[in-house]
Amino acid sequence: MVKTHGSLKNRYAEDVRTKDAGAGGGPFVFPAEVKFYKPKEARNRIIILPFEIKSKNHPLVAQGRWKVGEPDYVMDVWVHQRVGPGEIDMVCLKKNYHRACPACELAEEYREKGKDQEYKAMKPSRRVAYNVVNARNPEGGVQVFTASHYLFHKELIEEAAADGGGEIVDFVVMAPSDIHSGKIISFRGSMTTMGKNEYLEFKSFSFEDREDKLDVDLLNDCVAFDEVMKVFTYEEMQNALYGQDEVPEEEEEHEDRPRKGHEREDDRPAARKVHDDEDERPHRSRDEDGRDGGRKEREEEREEPRGRSREERHEPDKEKVAEDECPHGHRFAVDWDKTKDCEKCKIWDKCGDALEARKKAAAAGAKD
Repeated sequence: MVKTHGSLKNRYAEDVRTKDAGAGGGPFVFPAEVKFYKPKEARNRIIILPFEIKSKNHPLVAQGRWKVGEPDYVMDVWVHQRVGPGEIDMVCLKKNYHRACPACELAEEYREKGKDQEYKAMKPSRRVAYNVVNARNPEGGVQVFTASHYLFHKELIEEAAADGGGEIVDFVVMAPSDIHSGKIISFRGSMTTMGKNEYLEFKSFSFEDREDKLDVDLLNDCVAFDEVMKVFTYEEMQNALYGQDEVPEEEEEHEDRPRKGHEREDDRPAARKVHDDEDERPHRSRDEDGRDGGRKEREEEREEPRGRSREERHEPDKEKVAEDECPHGHRFAVDWDKTKDCEKCKIWDKCGDALEARKKAAAAGAKD
């Protein structure tokens, strides 16, 4: 069972410090019984539970900043996504463990040669994983939620820092049976389009007091992510990059870091297929293992979201409803997000956008 010591303030502070350090798949091998949480295109309410660190696979343990046996609530890890012919997600050895990483070396080669698409495809991105309970259905037990750090965790920790009155909101539920432990995290999933693809963005984070107790045994069901995370060796990563029998010839080995080969690039097999339009195409959906989120373009990082397919979205209401009419009989663009019907409403985003547009119009009129 996880040691409960009331707060994870040091971990929160660490997350605030590193929230802008990049953006982010999943190098995890989960047991068959693990269930996954999939956010809705609506208001979501979750409870985050801690897990006990079990090994030196945990990056903060490997870096000497955390210890085995201590609690953590998020696995925050840098990942090279869809690497090599097998399109494998692999933990970055450099970013996480300060060791030589062949994927980083290849990414740097691409950057130096001005191959921007290949560089963006190969460089590591930041992913997060949590043990959560759906506050709307706590009987469902512990579920694993994985997402992009940039799309979810950065927004979460920024709001926790801003909403805490000078301190960070202590939102992790360390003691499920104590309603004063932690918070319910409320956020909105909003479907966003990039090119021909769709993915969820996470917005409007807030923290609610808990009113119901949870079974303390839920802590025993939490996944220790460092235990189920596959960490490849340098040689294994090279094999994944170039193929088992096609690793570049090495002139010598230096401790655990083999030197890169010196063959011409034209003679070396492609480490990863990159299409001309990859910058406009999100990663393929991975909802079958509960992943969501992706990459999103900004100054130096581009988040290529792992969105859900159109078929997985809510089907439209069978009855046709006027664009400016609430299908539940409430006031369109007035009662937005104020009723229980809003939680599953098919035009929730449209209603919210209309309300925002109405407010802007009213503000503009007032200025005139």
